[in-house]
Amino acid sequence: SVIMIVEFPGPFSKFTEGFNADILKTKGMYLQSKKEICISGFKGLLMELDQAVYGVTFAKHILVYGNEKSSFLINGIYPRDSVRLGDKIKQSILSTFVATDLNSNPREAVDYTLDENAGSFKLISVSGNAMILNRDMKIPTESIDKASLIAGKSLAKVSFEDEKLFCTERVKKYPGEYSIISSKRMNEVEIDRLKGYELYAKNKENEEMYQVVLFDPSGGYYLFVGTWISGNEKAISDIKKVIQTFKRKP
Repeated sequence: SVIMIVEFPGPFSKFTEGFNADILKTKGMYLQSKKEICISGFKGLLMELDQAVYGVTFAKHILVYGNEKSSFLINGIYPRDSVRLGDKIKQSILSTFVATDLNSNPREAVDYTLDENAGSFKLISVSGNAMILNRDMKIPTESIDKASLIAGKSLAKVSFEDEKLFCTERVKKYPGEYSIISSKRMNEVEIDRLKGYELYAKNKENEEMYQVVLFDPSGGYYLFVGTWISGNEKAISDIKKVIQTFKRKP
């Protein structure tokens, strides 16, 4: 069981469009209930869903709230049979209070640092273990090269028998139907004493991708995914400069 709180850049009205029964069903989630709710003056939705994972049916109490600038999702997950635990998780989620006058530093939520200024990027937000960056802090970006960069850390401390295979398979999980550029070889990289691999991909929408995966010997990995419009050499150069500033916090 877990309660996860994640911030998403983008308006609440757009973010919640995907929370309908038909769309959720395509992702293996089945909507049981949904109602509008108000959280500290913010519009919100309270939902209950079921999802089967590896033969176990999990229930989810999900609270989504936000405004036209950003959206927040609080996801409480527990085994469907644990009814009393589910009630406690729901009570916990409904205790949410938003302190709108609180000054916070989102960088404190992650265990690594990046210097976006090295490549003329701006930090949009921190979402879970991920940093989201682009040129103009707009979602989607309106910059000429459409350059963006997401950096994140895996939630689980897993290990891999074939690290190269993991890197290539990871490309298939992104929206946009990217395919690896075979003429650009997968190369070994090392940043902040972590070793991994870099590769390039592209899609049919004239967009290119640069992916770096750094593997932690203690388990897990750090992932960097930069995208830009094909032909913008400065974009990939800037993305690489930012990734090279990656450092784990002591």
